[in-house]
Amino acid sequence: MKDATPKATAHTRWETAGRILVQISAATSVVDLFALIVFVRTARWIFDEGLAALIK
Repeated sequence: MKDATPKATAHTRWETAGRILVQISAATSVVDLFALIVFVRTARWIFDEGLAALIK
């Protein structure tokens, strides 16, 4: 009779690797969103300052 443990262990390792990749992907999405918000706010600030300098 064959032991099913190695197959189950390998399957569990792949599931664990998949979960880790999903968590990294989700974290990357959050970091990308934060970077986009910072970029947009900085760009608006630079634009407003430049526009104010031109109006003066």
